[in-house]
Amino acid sequence: MSKIFLLFCFCFITFLSFGNEAISDTLKNPKYHQDELVFTATEKWPEFKGGTREMYKFLSQNIKYPNEAMKNKISGKVFLKFIVEKDGSLSDIQLMKGIGYGCDLEAIRVVKTMPNWIPGMNTNKAVRCYYNLPISFSIK
Repeated sequence: MSKIFLLFCFCFITFLSFGNEAISDTLKNPKYHQDELVFTATEKWPEFKGGTREMYKFLSQNIKYPNEAMKNKISGKVFLKFIVEKDGSLSDIQLMKGIGYGCDLEAIRVVKTMPNWIPGMNTNKAVRCYYNLPISFSIK
């Protein structure tokens, strides 16, 4: 019984010492500096200037339904993820789920043309954060 207890203590102490080392390396590494973090949750979410209604108005005015999607009567939602930077610009636009037939590329193209957003905020400071955006394609 005492051998098992000693083995447990040894493993636990080893785990703690390696864990602290990893944490301190993370804090020292400039790669993890606060200014470089990309948040998944913020006190105030980023917002398209004018709000959600204006954002979808912008999308509907600028999206050109792809011919291939029209021919094949394709409709559905394209899900994009991007970073809203501290200055409101958008970067790292990624396709999370697409429907193909040119709709995915068209959604990315239009998001790239968006004007700067109002950035997300934490403790009254602008921060970089992720934003997920569903874009619907439907044939009327």
